[in-house]
Amino acid sequence: MKKFYSLLILILLTTVTAWSQTRSWNGGNGDWNDKSKWTPFGVPTENDILEFNGISGTVSNVPAVAIKGLIVSGSDIILNGASGNSKMLTIGFGTSDASIAIYTDANLTIGNNLDIALAKNAFAAIDGTLIVATNRQYYTNAGGETKTIVNGILRNNGGIIQSAESMLEFTDGSIYQHASDQGTIPAATWSKNSNCNIEGIVSKAPGGLNQIFGNYKWDCVYQTGGASLGNAVPSDIRGNLVINKTGAANDPAAFIQFPEKINIEGSLVINGGTSMVKGTISTIDLAGDFAMTGGDLKASATSAGNGIIDINFKGNTRQAFSKSGGVIEKSNGAITRGEIKFTILENAIIDFGESVLNGAASFTVAAGAKLMTAHPEGLCATGSAGSVQVTGTRTYSSDADYAYTGSAHQVTGLGLPAVVRRLIIDNSAGVQTEAGVTLSKATSVNTELVLTNGFVQTTAVNMLTIMDDGNATASDNSFVAGPMRKEGKSSFTFPTGWSGTDGGLIPIALSSLSTSSVIQAEYKRAPATNKGNTINAPLHHISYCEYWELFPITGKPTAIVTMYRNAHSNCNPISTVQDFFTFRVARSNGSAWTEIGNADGTMSSVSGYVVSDSAGITMSSTDKYFALGNISSSKDPLPVLYDSVWAYGKNGGVNIEWSNLTERDIAVYFVERSVNGKDYSIIGQQLPKSNRDDKASYVSFDPSPIPGTNYYRIKTIVKSTKIIFSRIMSVETDMPQQSFNLYPNPLRSGQATLSLSGMKEGKYFLRVINSTGQEIYSKNIINQGGFISQSLELPSQIKTGIYNIVVTGDQYKISKSFIVQ
Repeated sequence: MKKFYSLLILILLTTVTAWSQTRSWNGGNGDWNDKSKWTPFGVPTENDILEFNGISGTVSNVPAVAIKGLIVSGSDIILNGASGNSKMLTIGFGTSDASIAIYTDANLTIGNNLDIALAKNAFAAIDGTLIVATNRQYYTNAGGETKTIVNGILRNNGGIIQSAESMLEFTDGSIYQHASDQGTIPAATWSKNSNCNIEGIVSKAPGGLNQIFGNYKWDCVYQTGGASLGNAVPSDIRGNLVINKTGAANDPAAFIQFPEKINIEGSLVINGGTSMVKGTISTIDLAGDFAMTGGDLKASATSAGNGIIDINFKGNTRQAFSKSGGVIEKSNGAITRGEIKFTILENAIIDFGESVLNGAASFTVAAGAKLMTAHPEGLCATGSAGSVQVTGTRTYSSDADYAYTGSAHQVTGLGLPAVVRRLIIDNSAGVQTEAGVTLSKATSVNTELVLTNGFVQTTAVNMLTIMDDGNATASDNSFVAGPMRKEGKSSFTFPTGWSGTDGGLIPIALSSLSTSSVIQAEYKRAPATNKGNTINAPLHHISYCEYWELFPITGKPTAIVTMYRNAHSNCNPISTVQDFFTFRVARSNGSAWTEIGNADGTMSSVSGYVVSDSAGITMSSTDKYFALGNISSSKDPLPVLYDSVWAYGKNGGVNIEWSNLTERDIAVYFVERSVNGKDYSIIGQQLPKSNRDDKASYVSFDPSPIPGTNYYRIKTIVKSTKIIFSRIMSVETDMPQQSFNLYPNPLRSGQATLSLSGMKEGKYFLRVINSTGQEIYSKNIINQGGFISQSLELPSQIKTGIYNIVVTGDQYKISKSFIVQ
């Protein structure tokens, strides 16, 4: 559109009636009345169109005259009037066929003793720059269809631009430069992306602010006024409000004041200067971004002031918040009265990124709003941590959405409400255990859990609950690691999974619940045989890689269980459930696994699902372990599944016992011992008893253990030459006093080995207690006398810290501290 206007003017000016002619200036500085400076030769008359093309200079002695048109291209021209009273240069045919054209590569200055006016119904296109010098005037208000369209720059150096809103238009990208003290911004129509730049103010702000502007920028380095400045900011801005400078840095007397109401459809950018409220309150409704790189935002100029600045984020698309510099404070003096408030209104979406809002302000997330943060510390209720660190109140609505969007590990923070409308996890740090978003406290979601990227880590204390009307969506690499709960009776797919190499989403689902309940689910990355060594027919195998806990917290509903398998399900070396035609849902009470149906499902080497009995099963807090199982072993590849691996002191030596639940194609078992837990040597061997794909048990005796700690493991050689190791057991010898050892310590995973010495035969009870005294793990131990070594699998979500392990029995109690890293 910009170029169209200029082209139109050129065509009109070169095709005017035959009685007009184009007269060109032919060189440098000169006198308007010098006939030789014009081509064709002669002084311009009212029938002439004047052209300045590719030549710059100052034209003096311009008379009071009317001409048909003015074209400036590739030139920098200054027009100065003749001496005496100001001269008026009137341009235009008086119809739409006449105009002024200033091209993008041209400048025209209305200089000394000269004013320029468009004739009635005339048209001007400024693609380059038109400068109005001090005390000079440009008239574009003659009436009728008179109009100036600015596509380039209109610069006011201290003159007057006489206009009307309908007769002066600033298009997108155009600039009005107010480069003088005081004065008036011309009345105009301002496109959304036009620019009004205030640059020359010293003592008083310009008039003409009661318009709807595009972008408005305050950049007055020589400003001295403050309270005397008057209103400096318009109330209606469709583009951006930018504050660059308000005089010399750190000058308390130089500042601008916000009016009572400002509507900003674009961004608020504060790069420098001091901004404060003009009266008692200023409300800023902001639809775009907030960016602060420097300067001061104050509620009042004095400690006695009681001004309030309300900044309301009101946009309906994502707004960014950033603060890399600058100060937000209440007043110049002691902080006593003034107040600055930031509020995210209903339907607004604010993205903090890793930025921090700090200073003397308050902050509110209103109902229906959405707050996004990439800060590692999330949202804190108090103190100098997290995305919001204001010294005033922090209010986070329970009916708002909260999104965690970091690229490194995050915590949700204690500022996150106990109940939220939506919780969104979009963390790109990956699925390793040290990544993701850790829930800082028990949190309930009443509408939707949105898992877009990364995982949320929960614990039994910091539980994630989806409320009755809530739902959850997840992606392959976004899931809940740890326990979670669902209220109500509607069908629900728990987005469970595991973090670590090859980790991801592996859900479990409930449907057809008979009654409203609270159901808890958690995926466990461990052999299902940890929750039962007995496998009841017709089950033949259960997963070596994984199982779920799924049980009611309240109620005893019947339900249909659907279990899933995908690329994240297999473990190293391989899973024991590989026959894709005989999958079943298996359930255990902690001792024995039972098949509970295959009402539906489809399975492949890549992914699939299987559904329990279509009549529903009764959910139970005892029969709470679920795993995938096979009723056929024809394609199960694993020839060894260690079970009941024990090492304990006996008759001055050490007894080593183990079982293989799936003995097949075994060449030999070797018993190995180490004194340092790293270097092993063979001390015994056993040939396979069965090799018929069933359970076989073995015992080996070490008559000569080394005094102190001995480490044992079983090394199984398969006929295919594959080597499979058992877990490591440790036993203390020649130590009659009561003691025990936990290996390793510090602990870097949930797996450990407990060694006890000097104990009587009998039953013992083991507990693991965290630093707050809470029990996180317990287990019964049966000791056959002497020394005993026992494998432990602590909860996968155990946090870093110091823990106590306590073993009690008949007139026996011993404890030891250990560290989890």
